[in-house]
Amino acid sequence: MQRKSLIELDLYGTRFRICFSFFAVTAFMAAVSRDGAALCGLIACLLHECGHYLLMRLYGVHIKGVTLYGAGIMIVPEKRRILSLFKEITVLLAGCTVNFLLFLIFGETTFGYVNLFLCIFNLIPSGHLDGGRILNMLLSAFLPCNERSVINICRVTGCVSALLFPLWAWSSDIKNPTVYIAGAVMLTAALIG
Repeated sequence: MQRKSLIELDLYGTRFRICFSFFAVTAFMAAVSRDGAALCGLIACLLHECGHYLLMRLYGVHIKGVTLYGAGIMIVPEKRRILSLFKEITVLLAGCTVNFLLFLIFGETTFGYVNLFLCIFNLIPSGHLDGGRILNMLLSAFLPCNERSVINICRVTGCVSALLFPLWAWSSDIKNPTVYIAGAVMLTAALIG
């Protein structure tokens, strides 16, 4: 799907795009989260994606484009699957590793906790999150089932994760509404595929 972008620029052969929806979601998050967590989340997301981007570059993958849009950040390599399964998984884990290291560095601060949250959230085996993509790759590589079965298994784990995630937040007395919005978005994404 082609997303309309407000800002586009080319750097070192990579096209960077920022869509209107990215600014809209960022503004919404800032409005509902008055404690600075939204800004910390934006920075943590950018650093998370830098982890993916840098490891892909270290593996010699040419990046065709990077798009910031309402649902997150998408990095598009020039060729779809050119790395081994192990390297693909390490690229997917690179973003969460960056967030975990930032949590260790910043500790019990808003920025530290946002990075820990983002690390755990992205490891949830749902949809296009890093955990969901890893699950999809592992099922495809090691189970003798067709692509439709893999999609259905991933959809079920996505729905279960999307239901458990807000329950966990509620039981942990997390008051930030963006956590519950993320759960609703995850459930919707899992249901519509």
